[in-house]
Amino acid sequence: MKINNALPYTILASIILMDIFIVAGLINIFFGWDPTIIAGVIAFVGAIIGGSLTLIGVKWTLTSQFEKEDRGKYEENRTFLSVSRTKFNYEKQDKVGRIDNHRILITESFTYLDGFNQDVVYYSVIRYGGSEIVTNCLFSITVGNDGNFEDNDTIEAWVDYFEKNEEILIPICSKKLRNLNPWIKEIKITLYTQNNDKIEFTQSEVDRKRVHIFFEGDKKHTLGFETKHTAWTQK
Repeated sequence: MKINNALPYTILASIILMDIFIVAGLINIFFGWDPTIIAGVIAFVGAIIGGSLTLIGVKWTLTSQFEKEDRGKYEENRTFLSVSRTKFNYEKQDKVGRIDNHRILITESFTYLDGFNQDVVYYSVIRYGGSEIVTNCLFSITVGNDGNFEDNDTIEAWVDYFEKNEEILIPICSKKLRNLNPWIKEIKITLYTQNNDKIEFTQSEVDRKRVHIFFEGDKKHTLGFETKHTAWTQK
């Protein structure tokens, strides 16, 4: 990347040097050298070098400013997802989820398997930081009938917006597998900021790894770490 950025300036400097040599040669052939001509050539070369340095300085200043503004926008819109599993009975329990501001997504599989009066495992997804809302949020959960995941299904849920400091609860049950509490392989979440920058999140329950990928134009920032089990409760 740095070589590509320096290439235009290298080409420009080479052209300028060639022009100087050509002009100097022509002057020497037709007029010869005298103090006045030498002074003029030196002034000409100095003006070109000074202008080139000014151009490079302005370019560097503007680039640094744009990078600073882009970085500030990235920091402002960076969001973090906290994902864990919780189990409760939809109809019997008054207190559900990890925070009060939550939504429970009722999937087709949940309705088909009559999960309303059953103990069902849910994915709890809480969004911290970033803009007030993100949009076009797709949740994809890979499950199976056993730990080999040869017989598997993908549970999908979608919401048009996801507020900051909000919790979304997704029941993990599969109509295809006819399983109300299947084995869980991973969850993938894709969402977009108000600047239309994409965020991808993956949490693997098999590899016990969590990865955030923040797309900022053609740039990509990755945050990954291992997950560890922590017991918690609410009252």
